Amino acid sequence: MRGTDFVHTLLNLAYFNIARDFLDRWLGLLADDLFHIHKGDDVWVDNKSWLWASGLYNVMRQMDFVFQAGKQLFGFNIGEFLRVLYQSGKAQGYLMRCTGTLILKPLQASEL
Repeated sequence: MRGTDFVHTLLNLAYFNIARDFLDRWLGLLADDLFHIHKGDDVWVDNKSWLWASGLYNVMRQMDFVFQAGKQLFGFNIGEFLRVLYQSGKAQGYLMRCTGTLILKPLQASEL
């Protein structure tokens, strides 16, 4: 794991915990069947409460966190994590993203 991945993982987990604690303490909102995983810049948060999910998103926006609109998935039975799309009980990879990573990763790692 690269150093930046490690730092981003820890920071994203800390930001998530701060927002989750705020929802619990100040708004009395608790997640229902919460699952979350963090790897670098990728974060997957899942629970059964639409209200809690909306609250988490809005609290983090109020904390001035920047979300890439094109990478946000809100809905039922859908999610994306580490270049794999999960939808309706099935998983599929993104061929073009994986190909791009395969080509670009050696270039990013090389010393120029």
